[in-house]
Amino acid sequence: MSFSSAALASGTRDLFLSNAVRMHRALRAAGTPADLHVFEAAPHGLMPPGTPEDEQLLQEIRRFIDLNCPPVRSGGRILQIDH
Repeated sequence: MSFSSAALASGTRDLFLSNAVRMHRALRAAGTPADLHVFEAAPHGLMPPGTPEDEQLLQEIRRFIDLNCPPVRSGGRILQIDH
């Protein structure tokens, strides 16, 4: 199985941080472009909406999508995600 690309996020207080790191390494070893974002003091599920960390993650996700997800054509139109 192959993945086209992947974005992972975790926090330093997340019980599953090690799993995210191992998955990131496995994806990279398999040749899959992958981003890993770790947020200081964030628990599992990351931070509440509207916090600076949440805004930073949203910016990173938007960047990842812009770089890794080409626009989709539907009926001659290009569908894009509004930021």
